[in-house]
Parts: sequence; C-alpha cells; structure tokens
Amino acid sequence: MIIGYSKLEELAYVTEEKFDVVTKTQSIIGVSIPTVRIEMKPMSDYPYNLTETSARLDEASMAMIDAVKILAELSGIEAVLTKLAEAIASVKRRVTSLEYVIIPRMDNTIRFIRMYLEEREREDFFRLKRIIGCSI
Repeated sequence: MIIGYSKLEELAYVTEEKFDVVTKTQSIIGVSIPTVRIEMKPMSDYPYNLTETSARLDEASMAMIDAVKILAELSGIEAVLTKLAEAIASVKRRVTSLEYVIIPRMDNTIRFIRMYLEEREREDFFRLKRIIGCSI
C-alpha cells in the first residue's frame, strides 16, 4: 500500500518465479501418498530497484515465500489425509463384508457339513449294527 497498487502490479509482472514445486509419491501401508516440496531458485539480485520501493516490499515478499512453503506443506498433508481416509474407508467396507456376509456364510457351510457328516455317521452306525445283528 505504501508504493501503490499500480507500482506493485508492475513489480509483480517483472519479478521472476523464485521457487519450483516438486511432487513425488511414496507408499505407506500400500497406499500411494503424494509429497509436495518447494525448491527455492537461487536469486542473484533483487528484480526491482531498491531505491524506488519500500523495505516493506522485501518483508512482504519474504512473508509470501514462507506462506507458499507452508501452503505446499499443508496441501501435502491434506492429500495424505484424503488418501488415507479413502484407504481406511475401503478397508472398513472389506471388514464389514467379511463380518456380515462372508463369515456367516462360512459358518452356515460349516454347520451344514457337520450335520451332513453326523447324519452319515448315524446311518453308517445303523447299517453296521444291522449287519452285525444279522450275521450273529
């Protein structure tokens, strides 16, 4: 505000970018997680005339650089939380499916096989009793 809006806009157009955003992915518990990092470009000199601007502009540009770094870190954290929440929801659906569908089906199958085997055992015992009873 000290140097005026038009002068600030003019300086913003001549200022080169001071940083690169680098993204990578890593795997945590089988979930692909993006990481965001800011790499600062070396700045040889100020891109504007120091006599025509206020020291507040330097302070504001340094604060903006810090804000961009923090913003990149926060966006990375948000992406991690989103991916992990999706993975947790997927695992929760699988667990619910196992708990309420697959395991009860298996229990019913086990119960059916036990009853069938017990019935065959009784039939075999009755046949054996009949065979032994007839041969005596």
